[in-house]
Amino acid sequence: MGMKKATLISTVKRRPLPTVYFRAGNSDAFRSLGSEPDDVISTGKDEAVATKVITVDNASLVESINMIQAGHTKAPSCGFLDLFTFTGDDHILDNEK
Repeated sequence: MGMKKATLISTVKRRPLPTVYFRAGNSDAFRSLGSEPDDVISTGKDEAVATKVITVDNASLVESINMIQAGHTKAPSCGFLDLFTFTGDDHILDNEK
């Protein structure tokens, strides 16, 4: 059983820069996804890039990507808490990387 690394990337444009959170969606492969980014790099005055890297087994990753693309499960997402609501974008995963 091979392992793959999946990298989730979120670009945040806002001042002050908010705290970025990652959510696993409801896919088994991403249950171990923690909520805090691994790294946040400032890329401009009002912009930063947050990244999260997880390692999953290849079979689970392929199955999860297929389920996400078919609309049967939610993709992992990232965003920030703003006035008690989660605002963010779903991630489309590329299994070729």
